[in-house]
Amino acid sequence: MTPPTPLSAAELAEIAERAEKATKAPWHTFETCIGYVDTETPEGEPDEEEVYGWFVTGPTEIHGDNFGEEVTFWNEADSTFVAAARSDIPALLAHAAALAEENATLTQHLAQTIDNYSAAIDAVGKNQSQLAAARATIERQRPVVEASTTFYDYWMGEDFEIDKIQDYSDAWLAAMKVYRAAPDQEATDG
Repeated sequence: MTPPTPLSAAELAEIAERAEKATKAPWHTFETCIGYVDTETPEGEPDEEEVYGWFVTGPTEIHGDNFGEEVTFWNEADSTFVAAARSDIPALLAHAAALAEENATLTQHLAQTIDNYSAAIDAVGKNQSQLAAARATIERQRPVVEASTTFYDYWMGEDFEIDKIQDYSDAWLAAMKVYRAAPDQEATDG
């Protein structure tokens, strides 16, 4: 089955124009005798049978005279509206079905986008937690790195004096002691 296709803006405008030009509601239907047909009775004698048809009336009928009988005529706009209804109504129903299908597709895409957005927010939150843990680890290691750098620079430098090595060594050991005593951020977050 071919999926329904929405009407174009021009097609919708044509239908709207026909509806606007037609007589305003309410319209009514009624059945009336529209003529006679020659028939036979069950005994085979000639007879006439009334033929009935359905009519639609709106509030602005044009009345005329047809051999002494009053007849009702539609104006051109009402006739055009009724004649087009046979194709307009199925087209509008197909248009509504196409819009409903499009709405369902867009709703599905929106739900998927919301799910993706929620997952991204969760990932950002997790990444922020990991980043905070990494920063905490860096801050715990900073004194050790600074003491190690100072110790190395002194050891390799021109101003090296053996009696000051103990001071730098003590500073490095103190930094390591603080580092080891601090709780591991990853272990506490994990």
